[in-house]
Amino acid sequence: MFHVTSYLKSKAEDKLHLKPKRRHASKANPVKNLRERTDVRTETEVTKTSPRVEKKAVTSEHPVIRRKKKKYKDPDNLYFAASALAGLASTEDFTKISLRKTGGPEKAKELDSYRGTKPLMLLHIKGRRNIQTRLIEPCQKSFNSGDCYVLVTKDELFAWVGKHANAIERAKVTEIASRIFTKRELDCKARDIVFVEEKSQDEDNLRGAKKFWKLLNGDPEAEIKEASSLPTDEDYEKGVTRTNMIYKVHWTDPPSLVPVETHCGRLPQISLLDTKEVLVFDFGSELYVWNGQQSLSGQRKTVFALGKQLYESSFKGHGPYDPIYPYGKGREVTQDNKTADTRPAWTLLARLHEKAETILFREKFLDWPDPTKIIKMKGHPSSGEVIKPLIVVELKPCDPKALASTPEPFKGQVLEGVNVGRGIGVPTVWTGDFYKEGNLCNTVGVTVWHINEYRHYELPNENHGHFHSGEGYVIRWAYFVMTDRIATDRKSRCRSTVAGRVRTAYFFWQGNDCTVNEKGAAAVMAVELDEERGPQIRVTQGKEPPCFLNLFKGGMIVHSGKYSDVSDNHTSTVRLYVVRNDEPGEGCLVQVRLSGLSLRSRGCFVLLMCRDGKVFVWYGAKALDDTKKNALVAAKNIQAKKPMECNVENTTVITLQEVQEGEEPEEFLKALGGKKYYCSLLNDPSPHQFTPRLYELSSATGKFMANEVLCPSRLEGKVCQFPFLQDDMYSAKQPGLFLLDNHYEVCIWEGWIPEDDIDSLTGSGKQRWDNDRKLAMETALKYAEEVGKRVSHRVFVVYAGLEPMSFKAAFPHWTDRASVISIQKQSGKQPGAKEPVTELLQTFTKDSYTLSELQEQPPPQGVDPAKLETYLSNSDFQEVFKMGKEDFTKLPGWKQQNLKKAVKLF
Repeated sequence: MFHVTSYLKSKAEDKLHLKPKRRHASKANPVKNLRERTDVRTETEVTKTSPRVEKKAVTSEHPVIRRKKKKYKDPDNLYFAASALAGLASTEDFTKISLRKTGGPEKAKELDSYRGTKPLMLLHIKGRRNIQTRLIEPCQKSFNSGDCYVLVTKDELFAWVGKHANAIERAKVTEIASRIFTKRELDCKARDIVFVEEKSQDEDNLRGAKKFWKLLNGDPEAEIKEASSLPTDEDYEKGVTRTNMIYKVHWTDPPSLVPVETHCGRLPQISLLDTKEVLVFDFGSELYVWNGQQSLSGQRKTVFALGKQLYESSFKGHGPYDPIYPYGKGREVTQDNKTADTRPAWTLLARLHEKAETILFREKFLDWPDPTKIIKMKGHPSSGEVIKPLIVVELKPCDPKALASTPEPFKGQVLEGVNVGRGIGVPTVWTGDFYKEGNLCNTVGVTVWHINEYRHYELPNENHGHFHSGEGYVIRWAYFVMTDRIATDRKSRCRSTVAGRVRTAYFFWQGNDCTVNEKGAAAVMAVELDEERGPQIRVTQGKEPPCFLNLFKGGMIVHSGKYSDVSDNHTSTVRLYVVRNDEPGEGCLVQVRLSGLSLRSRGCFVLLMCRDGKVFVWYGAKALDDTKKNALVAAKNIQAKKPMECNVENTTVITLQEVQEGEEPEEFLKALGGKKYYCSLLNDPSPHQFTPRLYELSSATGKFMANEVLCPSRLEGKVCQFPFLQDDMYSAKQPGLFLLDNHYEVCIWEGWIPEDDIDSLTGSGKQRWDNDRKLAMETALKYAEEVGKRVSHRVFVVYAGLEPMSFKAAFPHWTDRASVISIQKQSGKQPGAKEPVTELLQTFTKDSYTLSELQEQPPPQGVDPAKLETYLSNSDFQEVFKMGKEDFTKLPGWKQQNLKKAVKLF
């Protein structure tokens, strides 16, 4: 047929077929074709077993092709097991399955009605010894001034306190309301608890009372029944408790409820609840069917039906009080029984399950356990907590070799993942195998803002570099980094640089005299001014990093006080500055006290006489050449620029004079207030070319450790004359301990005990402080042995506020603290004292003292003030207490204290 029809085609169509095809039909996918075949199956497939599906017999026309397992799988069923594939291949007939029908929303509503809640519930709290919490009719006539009430709705929670309610009732109403609120009891999801005090005229109380009485359809102005006309709390407790009824099911034909005689008419106890039983509790206005966890399903249904029948039947109380209307139907006080045909609608029928009881049910019990009120003994098996044995760490002195080792070198400032070094980049270095690429850092621009009470003012360029210790500043540094690359070949090496984008960094500088608010304002302004979202670096006075110092090319000056404190007085017209930092371009002048005591032989100073237009550059006898150069550069900047912050007028001609130590002119000494002793090293033959080291010693972490205070602008292999400041010690937590290696001597600096720190003066605090002092002295002695002959036996202890002049000379500037000096003098210490460690350490190892020594105030060093009697020798102890130490320890604590007070050892 195909051949016949092909001849009937037109010639035009034949011509069209002569054209070459540009697009070739894609070849069929063999895997896809195999999947579409119905006559092929794999070993994992299972024949459907449904009787309604006819199986086709396998014939020669449809042969079964066997394939290897897992040769091919459907990608959707790739990770299914064989059993899962068999389940997917089976066919089920769901028409023969009968599904259970539910009662729908009406049945669910019926089940919810027995959960133990009502839309509006009023809880009456009354009593003194065993406080009763009962559900009562939610109306205004149920209230009296001597009790407390809790009103619970779905979204509101009120606690009403009568004006004559006792303290126990007030505490109970707070407790119950808090539990309902925190645990979302009684289906209450209130956002807070509203407390309403009777007769309180507080605005919030009146607002809450108005809303409270509105829910009860009451009148806020109506008078509340007085408590004097009602039974006392004790009588109410006894009367209402007698009405309590507890039932068990009696399995007769038909089953019936039988009272539990031993528990009726009294407060129920937790021992009554058996997990295999179903009990009925009838409290008049509340009837509960309690189901144990191991009770049977049929048992639960039967008992609930009996309980519901009891609830719907006529009710008669079993005591002098009606539990539904305890004060009578007419709300009048009466002792007669009142009979109700049926219980009112506001009463409660609830079905409760073990460990899911409501707070209203739990409050009926005498001994219901409350985990929040159980005091567990830590480590006891009953607490369920296993306490690991404490590992006692013996405190030992620090390792002297680790202290004497070379300090960690300065690694450079890293900004946005790039190490800018000291602000000028990092050089390329040869590691032995290859060149480690460095970079070159170039400054594009610097912007400075002065921060004043949450406002900022941009400073002109001529004011850049001038800071005040009582102010805050924000500095924007714009820069770009060029990568320094070196490519080498067999004949030569080629060096190239690759420039990057312009970057920004923000520094917020905080002076030492700034208030907390001013420091915070500088930090906030740094965030607000940072439009480029660059890094923000906090810089404190005296701890400036090298990249910050390099922004001002040696022209940074820190003035004392506030920016507006420039006046025509002696301190502003004559100023003294100390030179900090030794690297070129990183020099900085810091204003210090105008006195000859401020001079240091290892440093350089600049004396500025603003009115006379004179600048003196003073060189200490042991100052470094780099420090002298930085001092001269700073002085020449003042001479050339005549900055306004230095109180120098533009018309003033400034002369510059260099002065060597020991060759000071009379005018120079007069400006300093006369020649004074400042621990001069002019006649000392030693070179004093060393970097002092300072360590903070502490056992706060459980191990006695030493942390070195490092200079932020240190340079490996170069001497730094003043690497730390006085604030490094005085700003630490007191009492503190520091070890100072001043090359020719080692000193232990002991801080002061603040007047409000009583713990460090007595008991374990005093013992811990003395133990730290002992370890610090032992560390100093071992450190002195490690560093060798340069220290010899010159190891001393100095005290905060009373430091000798040689100790102060290790710091660039020093300010005496009057409060610290007063505290130290009161403890009997002498100004300028340097006590040898070897002698002082002996007092810490002394085992016994005389009675007169122990009676001194303060007690001897290393003595525990709480155990002074233990330091008496056996003979002295027998003479003082008329008994031995063993007999003394067997006495009661109060008697030991009295004996110690009698001999003034307390």
